[in-house]
Amino acid sequence: MDRLRKKLHSSRGASILLALLFLLVCMMVGASVLMAAASNAGKLRSNREEQQKYLTLSSALTLMCGELERVEYVGKYSYHREPVYITVTDEEGNTTSVFDHYKHDYKQKTGELRVAGAAWELNETAPLYHDLDSMFADSFQVPPGQRSPLDEYRYTALNDIQPQSPHALTLTVDADRDACGALTDEVQITVRINAKGEVVLTATLKDHLEYIMEALLKPGGKPENLLVLSGQAANGSCETAPLTWTLDHVVKKEAGG
Repeated sequence: MDRLRKKLHSSRGASILLALLFLLVCMMVGASVLMAAASNAGKLRSNREEQQKYLTLSSALTLMCGELERVEYVGKYSYHREPVYITVTDEEGNTTSVFDHYKHDYKQKTGELRVAGAAWELNETAPLYHDLDSMFADSFQVPPGQRSPLDEYRYTALNDIQPQSPHALTLTVDADRDACGALTDEVQITVRINAKGEVVLTATLKDHLEYIMEALLKPGGKPENLLVLSGQAANGSCETAPLTWTLDHVVKKEAGG
């Protein structure tokens, strides 16, 4: 150590070169540390921004899914049963009207999405009932096991409805201020109902379409088992059993996936 100290204080050229070399090594190490710190800071900033964007999408989907989990759909229809009589003539030529069978008349009406018996406020924004009415119309009949083989059945389903999915919504979500620095961004959500009766929501940021999240809500029962007519309904307006949904998952999607 004393030897090295003497060399550093020496005025000889070799000692000066050694000092310069030592200084160069220190500068290179310092530059490497600064570059690594700057790179890590950039990655942290990028990760934070990405976290903010996905948190915004997740917040929007959570809001929509929470609303949809409170909703139930009922198919509506009117029912009228009319007795049919036939005229019977006895051996003496006397005629009598005798009951023969019933004629059942079912007419589909526009269904309803509702919360606790009240019309859902987003019916006009995302008229999912329209798609469900179309699904109900596809199986608009009394199940075979509930029909009388002697009776007549007439079904009049809505014939002017076509599925309108997907429905587009735009929401502005305030992300958590502590976690994401009060990010506010517009989120575009598309809502559609597939053939299984599942509600699929896809959320993207309006100005960053590469960020995508998807949510899936599953029906509480098979639509074909719930959206059916009753063979023992009373005359008047009737409803099907309610169809509800429960959130199954929320996942991050890749652009183009």
